[in-house]
Amino acid sequence: GLPEMIKNEDEKLRGVMKHQTSQELYNYWDKLRGNRRSALRTDIDPAMIKDHLPGLLTLKQNSPNAYEFMLAGTGLYELFGRELTGEDMISLFTGKERESMESLLFSVCEDQTASVVGFKAITQDGREADLEMILLPISHRSQKVRIFGAISVFDKPHWIGMLPITSLSITGLRVIWPNKNTHFVDRAPNRRLNDMHSSYLPLDKA
Repeated sequence: GLPEMIKNEDEKLRGVMKHQTSQELYNYWDKLRGNRRSALRTDIDPAMIKDHLPGLLTLKQNSPNAYEFMLAGTGLYELFGRELTGEDMISLFTGKERESMESLLFSVCEDQTASVVGFKAITQDGREADLEMILLPISHRSQKVRIFGAISVFDKPHWIGMLPITSLSITGLRVIWPNKNTHFVDRAPNRRLNDMHSSYLPLDKA
C-alpha cells in the first residue's frame, strides 16, 4: 500500500471520491506534483501504488475528441472482456455522454484539472455494477500532457471476469481544480463543461 504520509489527509476528498483507490491515487499524485500543475510521468513509481495496478490506465490525447489507452491494467481486461490498449476511451460512450467525456478529458489535458467520474456499468443481459474513475494530468517528455488514473469497482459482483461490460452510463462527474485551493465542482453528465456550473449529481449508489 501507500506510505502513511500520502494517505488521505483531506476529509473533503471522501465526499468527492468514494473509492479508496481514487483517494489514494489522488493524494499520491498531489504529493508528486508539489507546486507544479501536474506530476511528472517519470516520477510515478509502480511499487508505491502496487495495490492499485490492476485498475490503472494511461491515456494519450490524439485529438480533442480522441484519447487512446496507452496502458490498461488487468482489472480493466476483466471488466470489459478485452484488451483496451490502443482503443479510444471515447468509443466506450455514446450520445450526450460521449460529448461529456470529450469535454472532461480535454479539460484534464488542457486545463490540467483532476476529475472523478461515477458509472453504472451494464452487461448485455442487464446486470449492473457501480464504478468510479479518477483522471489525473501527468507531464510527459514530449511536453504533451497525458492522463493517468484508474477505474475501480464498488462491491465487486461475482460475475465480473465472466460477463463483459457492454455499456457505461455516467452517474456523477466532478472536476477538481488542485491549484485553486482544491475547489470541487460537481458536473451534470449530459452537459458540456463550458455550459456547466455547480449542479450536484451524487456518485453514491441508489
